[in-house]
This record gives sequence, structure tokens and C-alpha cells, in this order.
Amino acid sequence: MEQAKVWVVSGVLVNMMAQGVVVSYAFSLMPALQGPDSPVEVDLHTASWIASCVGLASIPGHFLASAFMDRWGRKVTNMLLILPGMIGWTSIYYASSVAAFLIGRILCGITVGATPGLGAIVIGECSSPNLRGVFLNLKSVSVCLGSTIVHLLGNYVSWRTIALLAIIPHILALLNVMTWHETPAFLAFKKEFGKAEKSFFWLRGRDDNSKKELNELIRSQMNKVDNQKVTTLTENIVDFFKKFKRRDFLVPILILISGTLLLEVSGRHFFPAYALDIIGEVTVFGSSMAVLLSILYFLVPETKDRTLQEIEEYFNYGRFKDDEQFEKGDEASKVVMLPETEVKL
Repeated sequence: MEQAKVWVVSGVLVNMMAQGVVVSYAFSLMPALQGPDSPVEVDLHTASWIASCVGLASIPGHFLASAFMDRWGRKVTNMLLILPGMIGWTSIYYASSVAAFLIGRILCGITVGATPGLGAIVIGECSSPNLRGVFLNLKSVSVCLGSTIVHLLGNYVSWRTIALLAIIPHILALLNVMTWHETPAFLAFKKEFGKAEKSFFWLRGRDDNSKKELNELIRSQMNKVDNQKVTTLTENIVDFFKKFKRRDFLVPILILISGTLLLEVSGRHFFPAYALDIIGEVTVFGSSMAVLLSILYFLVPETKDRTLQEIEEYFNYGRFKDDEQFEKGDEASKVVMLPETEVKL
């Protein structure tokens, strides 16, 4: 069902627009705090902390999203991590001290840190392969839209009014998320295959491609269940550290780090607040962007029209299942890759 898919993605995009508002809000707030009518006296050092603490607060946001989404699912995690942003904007609206501004910005930063990764996972698990790239690119468009709105409003209304209006996207996103089904991938991960099938067909309809992708998803999880062994705590700890040496961990984490650094050196957090001060450093940041883009070019595979299961197999085995360029004698990868068989629930 196209409507269900678009509805879920629209909730993610509204949440991403709220992120753009948070990131660019310093453009409106900093001049006001350093002006003669400021509710608090701040020097340049304090103002810098108020502007930049969003970036630091995004770090625990990333970890909270990762922990919550595997335990409680994508829907509940989205709802929980929208709340800090709403509380943060409320704190900023009523702020009359440096502490209140810092608390508000930190809470907004937690939501900012959780939103990109969580949103990308929801889009990846809920959208079809042929539309996934479009929806993921719309995430960036939504952030830019939120940033543009803040810059426009900053010329006409006060920073308190902007803080009050900034709560609206969070409320809309929260109401949207409350109507979702849990994602099929999470339900399959929890071995709730019947619910996974219902959620999948609600999102994607019942055409042949949808049935094939659902079959691959459930088959993959069933295979993992069959291969599970009862292990001791010591074995679990050893197995945890062994994962840091695996290809399917190292390559994605290197892509993630490079992509994150690329966003930061592009000025994602600090450029909106300090554009005039850093314009002279463009050459340094431009060189860093070139290096990071080169790394991503060689690491990221072409995923157009690929299912999530096919992408996972690429990171596990270094190639796609239908890749004809297998090296001679490397038949082991073919054997390990799951065969295409019908799964009956």
C-alpha cells in the first residue's frame, strides 16, 4: 500500500525537519543573547557552549537510539526520543538563565542525535528498494527545509517565538508515529513472523516483489534461529569482541564514521551559527570533504533496487548473491549464502 509507506516516511521527514530547526536555531539565538536586550549576560565562551552543546548531546542520542530500537522496536523508540526535543524547546522558551538554555539545547541535541540513524532504519525497513534512495535523500531535504524556515523566521520574530513554533514538528511527528505498525524487520528479528507478515503487507502490498522480499527476510531470520547455540556469559563476551574483527562490522562502521565526519566538516552543526567567522577556512574543510568522499566512493556498494537482505549479504561476503564475478575456488561464499526457497508460515 503506497499510502501506508508514504505515511510512515512522512513522519520521519517531519522529524528530520525538526532536526534542521535545532541545528540552525543558533543563528537566531546567538545575536539575541549577545545583544543589549538579552535575558541573560553571556560572553563569547558561554555563547559558544550554548551553540555547540547540541553536537555533544547528539552522542548519547545515537547510543540511546541503538539500544532502544533493538529492545523495544522502531515505533516505541521514535516516540520516546521525540520527547526530549519537545521538553528542550519548552525549556528554551521559558529560559531566563544560562543553565536553562544549556538544558534545553542538550535535550534537543539528544533528539537530534537519535533522529538520523533511526529515521534511515525506518525508511530502509518500510520502503521498497526502488523508492528507498528517493526517501533517504528527502531526509537531507527535510533538514535543509527546517534550517531555511529558521533563517526566514529569524528576520521577523523573536527567538522565543521560534522556540515555541519549533515544538510543532515534534508534535506532528509524534502523532504520526503513534499510528505506525512496528517494522517487519524488527518483528521478524523477535521471531514474531505472523505479525511481521501483516506489517509487511500493510506497508508494501501483496505483489510478487513484496512476497519475494518478505520470504527472504523471514528465511534469513529463521536461519539465524536454527544456528543459535546455548552459550555461557564468557562465550557471549568473547563473541562480542570477535565481532569487531568481522568484515560485516568493520566496513559499515568505516562507512558510518566517514559519512558522519563528512557531514561535520561540511559545517552541519557549526556553520549555521558561525558562517561569517569560518568562511576563511573553506579550503581546509573542502580538502577534508574530498578525502572523505573518496573513502566513501570505494567502500559503499551500489544498492539501487537491492533488498535489505541482499545488502546485508554484501557486507557479510563482499559481493552480491547474483554477482557473476566470483573468483575461482571461492565456492564457499555461494554455499553460505541462503538459497532461494519458499518459506511457509
